[in-house]
Amino acid sequence: MDKSNSFGSLTALAQGSCLDVFPVPVQAGSEGVPAGAIGAALEFPSATLSFHLKALKSSGLIRCKRQGTSRIDRPDCSAVNELGELFKKRRQLRRGRVRSRDEEYFGAIPA
Repeated sequence: MDKSNSFGSLTALAQGSCLDVFPVPVQAGSEGVPAGAIGAALEFPSATLSFHLKALKSSGLIRCKRQGTSRIDRPDCSAVNELGELFKKRRQLRRGRVRSRDEEYFGAIPA
């Protein structure tokens, strides 16, 4: 995951309500969950939910597929895993376990 993609993902998750929405399709896994069920579970108005789902889709963290009249939201597992790897590498770099190109990517990280 490059810096611009990771920045977009982190920006989306920095919105409090997006952080509430994101775990619902992740917990549903590859089967996904209808947008209406997410809204009902979180008691979000449809316009608010739509806004946050759009932010998560734009960041690449979730994907949406139409099934009839429903929208099924699923996590993009590769994007989620890449974001996890980003944090793992940053933690390793901070501990002095990773060098080379990762230092260029992350820059100077204080101990």
